[in-house]
Parts: sequence; structure tokens; C-alpha cells
Amino acid sequence: SSGINAEYGHALSKVSMIPTILSAVYSVDNYPSLLRILLSLLHNMSIHSTVMEALASDIDLLKLESAVMRCGDAQTLIITLRFLSSIQRSPSPSFVGMCQSH
Repeated sequence: SSGINAEYGHALSKVSMIPTILSAVYSVDNYPSLLRILLSLLHNMSIHSTVMEALASDIDLLKLESAVMRCGDAQTLIITLRFLSSIQRSPSPSFVGMCQSH
């Protein structure tokens, strides 16, 4: 069971990073590549269920979407949609509309 505890501890340490990463995501401006890296990082972290639950409850969808709308490109939109589906959060209709127009 020590392996399970170690994995859980690892997940918890990732959970403690989430607010820091999210605040970076919300405030990214004019750096689409940085935004992509941060979103990909969150997406990869969300594979672990403990992290996914924390992300799903912690994420401010409006702040995330406005950051992506402000400085994301088409690739960032795709990553964002994948990430949101991985944490089972639905993007807003206006965000989906913007993705479809790209």
C-alpha cells in the first residue's frame, strides 16, 4: 500500500500547485505559447482523479476563457476544449461559438 500512498501524496502535491498555475493562466497576456504550455500541463495533471476533482472545483471558467480569448490562437482553443472536457466542465456558449468561427 506504500505505493498507493506515495502516488496519493504526489497527487496532493500537484493539487497544491493548482492555484499557482491557474493564477498564471488567468493573467497570461500576449504569450500564446506560454498559455498553451500551462493548459497542457493542467490537462496532463488532470489525468489523476484527485487532481481532476480539484481542478473541476477550483477553476474559474470565465477567467480561463477570457485569458484564452485574449491571447490564444486556434491551437490553444483546441487544448482548452480538451482540457475542459477532461475535467468535465462545459465551456460557455460564447466560447464554443468563438471556437467554431476559427
